[in-house]
Amino acid sequence: MGVIHDWTLRPGVKLGLGGLVSGFDIPAPLNVSYGELAAGMVFVRLKVG
Repeated sequence: MGVIHDWTLRPGVKLGLGGLVSGFDIPAPLNVSYGELAAGMVFVRLKVG
């Protein structure tokens, strides 16, 4: 699941701030090898045009 919010800096130029979160369900014996499989990130986007 993800989300982004854009702010208009000037006509034709936007700055966006967003984030993503994901998770997986795996069999318990695989937790030893893979650990917790939840992940996320925060990002910045610049749109021109």
